[in-house]
Amino acid sequence: MVETLTDIRKRIGSELVKVDTVKIIGDGSQGGYTAWLIEPYADMPDSTGGSPFTEDQWHQLVGMVDAAGFDVHIHACGERTARVALDSIEKAIAANPARDRRNTIAHLVYVEDSDNPRFAKLGVIAQFSANWSSADPDTLQNMVARYGEPRASRMYRTKTVLKQGGRVSFGTDWPAAGYFSTYEPLKSIQVGVTRQLIGLKDAPVLSPSDERLTVEEAIHANTLGAAYQLRMDHQLGSIEVGKLADLIILDRNILEGDPHDIHKAKVDMAMMNGTIRHKA
Repeated sequence: MVETLTDIRKRIGSELVKVDTVKIIGDGSQGGYTAWLIEPYADMPDSTGGSPFTEDQWHQLVGMVDAAGFDVHIHACGERTARVALDSIEKAIAANPARDRRNTIAHLVYVEDSDNPRFAKLGVIAQFSANWSSADPDTLQNMVARYGEPRASRMYRTKTVLKQGGRVSFGTDWPAAGYFSTYEPLKSIQVGVTRQLIGLKDAPVLSPSDERLTVEEAIHANTLGAAYQLRMDHQLGSIEVGKLADLIILDRNILEGDPHDIHKAKVDMAMMNGTIRHKA
C-alpha cells in the first residue's frame, strides 16, 4: 500500500495537486450505530459499534504510513476511534524519525476528557464540522438517544481543544453532513460561534454552551487552521506579504455586530492567486 501511494505521489504530485495525506475511515456514525464507542450505546446497550481494524492493525497501519512520510486524516465519529487513533499516532511518533507532522482526526462528535489534551501533546489537528454543532432536531433526538446523559451534553467540544493548546480546523463534510448540510463557510463559522441553527436567534444552544467560539477563533479555524492542516500555511490562510492573494472581501465586518447575522454577509469580491474571480 505504501509503495502504491508513494508511486502516485511521484507521478501526479504538483503545485496544485498534493498527495501527502492518507484518509483512514476509522468507523461509521452514531446514527447507524457504527461509530466506535468506549461505553455502549444508551439505546442499544449490547453494542459499542465498531471499526474496520483491530487495535493492532491500527498501530501497524498508522506506523507504516507515518514512516513513509505521509500524514493521516482519520474519520473518527466515536470516542473509541479517536482514542485508538491518538494511540496509534503516539506510537508512530515514538517509533519513527522526527519530522513536521500534520496528522488530523476529524468529526470528533464526543471525546473523553482524558483524550482532549492529547491533541495538543501529540500535535494532532482536531477537525470539526462546525455546522454539525447546533442543537438541531437530529442531534436533540437521535444523538441524545444514542449517547444518553452525560455524554449527550458534551458533544463537539471545540473550545476545549483550543484552551488546552491544540490546533483546530473546520471542514463542512458537505454534502454528507446530517440535519444541516452546507458548503458555505460563513454559515459554518456562525454555527461554530452560536451553536444554534441558522436564522433562529432564540433557538436552543447545543450544550455545553461554553464551547461556543469567538468569531476570531471560528474564522481562524476556517482559514489559517485549515491551511496549516493542508501544509499550505506558508501560502494561504492569512493576508501577509509573500503569500498568495487568495481572499474575499465581504460587505460587512463580521467581527462586529450580532453573530447571528454572519451568514447574511455577501461576498463583494473574491480573488485566487491574485486574480479577481468574482466581483459583485
